[in-house]
Parts: sequence; structure tokens; C-alpha cells
Amino acid sequence: SIWTFGDTQTLRAGLDGISWRTSTWTYTADLDASDGVDNFMEPTDASGVPGEFLPFTEEELAFNALNRGPDCTDCEARIILWPAQMLVDATGEHIYIFYEKLIGRPGFLNLEGIGWSFALWDGPDSTPVRPEFRPDADEPTLLFDDSEMPYFGTAALQVGEDVYAYSCGTLGCRLARVPFDNLLDPNAWEVYAGNDEWSADASDAAIVMQGSTIMSVHWNDYLGKYVAFYSEFFSDGVVMQTADRLEGPWSGPIYLFDTLPPAD
Repeated sequence: SIWTFGDTQTLRAGLDGISWRTSTWTYTADLDASDGVDNFMEPTDASGVPGEFLPFTEEELAFNALNRGPDCTDCEARIILWPAQMLVDATGEHIYIFYEKLIGRPGFLNLEGIGWSFALWDGPDSTPVRPEFRPDADEPTLLFDDSEMPYFGTAALQVGEDVYAYSCGTLGCRLARVPFDNLLDPNAWEVYAGNDEWSADASDAAIVMQGSTIMSVHWNDYLGKYVAFYSEFFSDGVVMQTADRLEGPWSGPIYLFDTLPPAD
């Protein structure tokens, strides 16, 4: 069971002198959550500090280094790579990782979205790769920039031969789909426009559920329904919604529990 995380602050710096990661990961062989999930193993460097999960390009590393130094022009700005949902191909050997690229600056949620894409990974014994899908573009590693399509990686799952992915914000969640075999083709994506209609124009996407940016969706055999679990915005509360179809209609939020309070 592989878990990925976004911003991760460490108690001390790693070998690279940095104590802030934008992506980390861990894994466990404990697949029974009825008594809690534990025995997590976290990859670290020789000093015992987690490294970055998603690799930065040379240009991104240079940008981050420049803006940490005394000669900074955009001081304390940093490139952020946030991993999200993972999909596994039919062979079970190749993993596709949704990720979002942003620039973060000092201040509460002072984030500039750049776009989103996929990293390719062959599992724990390897390092993810961020292919150049558009070699001649300003952002060659991105499948979409934010002006073309909002980030559809909040939650994703495969149903039959298609991948369904949600894009969530404070106003709610939208839904997109693409054949798994065409996952990396930006022209194959379409959004749900409502009334059982799908559209190639991202601006046609309709709100289908409430949801949140920290969410997972799966089919639940016991209920015979799709279930969405998510953490509410700026809240410790975890809720669920159910639906017969990914397009909805979804039930109202059902409160489940509060998460543990932060240690600090």
C-alpha cells in the first residue's frame, strides 16, 4: 500500500540542506485497516531525512536555489510538485501519478497554479520520471496548463476501460474521463457537462458533488454504490457521500469522524 504526501516539513535538514519537501512517500504491507494501519516504511537519505519523491528538473532546482539565496529576485518563491492519485496499468507494473505544479510564495495559501501532468513510476525500487510531453513548450513536462484545463487529480479511479477524475475546489467538484490507453493524450480528455452529456471543452464542466481537495472515490461492494471520502476545507472533520453513478446525483455529506489533532 503506497501513500504519497504533499508539503512535508522535517525537524532537521536533509543532506541537501533543506527541511521542506513538496512531495514524499511511504509504504506498508498492513492492508487491514480494522485495527489501524501501521508499519509504515519511509525512504530516507543517509541522514535519515525523507527526500523529494517527485524529481525536479534542473531549471526548477535552479529557480528554487536562486530564490533561497541572497541574490534572490522572487525571494522565498519555490516550485511545488504535489502528487495525488495513482493509477496502475493492466500489467500491475507501471504506475501513473497525477501531480500538480505550482509556485508558492510567502503568505497564507499564496499559490500560483501552473498546470498538471503525470509522472511515470515502476514502483518502490525506482525513481519516478516526469516525461516531456511538450518538448517545445515553456512547461515541457505538463500535460495541461491551467488555462487549458483545471487540475483533474483530486480523486481518480478506473472503471472498465476508462479513467474518471475529479477536479475539486471550494465551489464543488467537476468530473472528467479518458480511456486508460489514451491517458497521456490531452486531446482524448472530456468533461461531464450535465444531463448525460460529455464535452471536449473544459469550460463546459458541471459541478457534480460537494467534495474537497483531499478526497478519494471508490466502488463499495457492500453498499453497492460509489463512495467519496474527504476532509472538509479548513476542518478536522471527515465526511462521505454516496452515489449510484460517478456523475451523481450524490448524497449530502455524512459526517464520519474528526482526525487526530496536530502534534504542534
